[in-house]
Amino acid sequence: MDSAREVSVRSDESAASLRKDLLSKPPDERVITWPNPFQRSIELNEMIIRSQRSSTISISNAYALCFCKWGMPAFILGLCSFTSVWWLRAGTFYYMHTMERMENVYILNTSAVAIYGKPYLSAGLRPTDVSYGSLQDPVEGKLGWSNIPMALVDYSAAALPAMWFVLTILTDDLMMWTKCTSCAAYLFVLKGALGFMTIVPDSIGWDACKKRLKATGVARMKNEIVDPEKGVLSVLLSSLQFELRHPGQTRFCADMMFSGHTFTTTLFALSMIELLRKHTRTFRRAVRESIIAFTYVFVITEQIIEIALVVMNRFHYLMDIVVAIVLTFLFFTNGSVSIAAKHWKFWEGNFQHFFRPASVHPQQEDRMESLPMELRAWIQDHPEYTILPTDHCEVAGDTWTPICCIPFCCFWGRYHVINDEVYHYFDRGDDVDDEISQGLAILPCCKDDLPDDEEAGYDS
Repeated sequence: MDSAREVSVRSDESAASLRKDLLSKPPDERVITWPNPFQRSIELNEMIIRSQRSSTISISNAYALCFCKWGMPAFILGLCSFTSVWWLRAGTFYYMHTMERMENVYILNTSAVAIYGKPYLSAGLRPTDVSYGSLQDPVEGKLGWSNIPMALVDYSAAALPAMWFVLTILTDDLMMWTKCTSCAAYLFVLKGALGFMTIVPDSIGWDACKKRLKATGVARMKNEIVDPEKGVLSVLLSSLQFELRHPGQTRFCADMMFSGHTFTTTLFALSMIELLRKHTRTFRRAVRESIIAFTYVFVITEQIIEIALVVMNRFHYLMDIVVAIVLTFLFFTNGSVSIAAKHWKFWEGNFQHFFRPASVHPQQEDRMESLPMELRAWIQDHPEYTILPTDHCEVAGDTWTPICCIPFCCFWGRYHVINDEVYHYFDRGDDVDDEISQGLAILPCCKDDLPDDEEAGYDS
């Protein structure tokens, strides 16, 4: 308990010092700076390690724990991205064999081309036509096809992730880092799995697909990936070996459901907005609103440009784009993802409690014991109330519902998630499970270091 009290005192003194420093400045200069982007993460992990009741099977160095917390989500994202690439390679290989069979087995009836060559249908009739062998997409059929360089499509989708990466490091926001990389990892794996489960014809057609793969890429896949007659597992294994030998050298085809470019742009656009909302709360209201408004305009414009380029080039069907946006919103606003990210941020490094949900920290037990008897008696007489420490909640909210989250836009705003153990602990006072009172728990989510007069201020 002494170590917990020491941590609490040190934390309160540090927060008070920062508040005093901020309040001494004009409102437009009340900006928390990070001389070292990872300084706050390291200090937080030092406090977490000091407050542990046991060091069994745990990380006892703050720098190692900080490296683990930032590095592990990035590693998992990289692993999931590679898994997606591997499965999409197998899907491309199956699509290649399907279209070659179609070319050689089905003969074009030239006399019927004039009758059935409807301009409003997006799929081409001849093997050299755009979207030959693809599915009907009414919107793309109406808009027609434009030869957009693939590099331009890739750059349009890479701009926001690059900006998000820099901003997340500078703000030292481990929770947002974990949340966003977790969403991206799951979406990458899901895209790869769907691309391999059912081979959807490429929206741009077989002829353009062969140009994308290049003759060398087609020949290399034929030579190094086993024939489909060997079975699905053999194709998967040889596709893995192919991708390990030639990483990033050959593009994909038929990776339709859903658009990777669109979900990447949408995910990091939402993350950019949430980051700026969280880390501009000490700015003057007019400045803060201007920054957020500019960010909204910028990310929406970027999203529109990305979607327009993808549709004009027929890099995806329109359904791929819509599904990508919906899935991204569902994952990003999912409370379970935020809970996991919050738990990871305050995980104490003990592997025995890696999957233990966020519960009551020793600091909070001390605080409960120090409550006035009158207050505790009043709570017991009024069961409709409970006591919740504010440092169990992020000031900027644990989850955020954006205003563009249709049809739930009327519920837009920031919400807080409280673990049931925490809720009932402060509800029933000292009557707490032995597992809670004796086991290890992560450090509760502490308030951002904000001035007292700003904590209850503008909250959009």
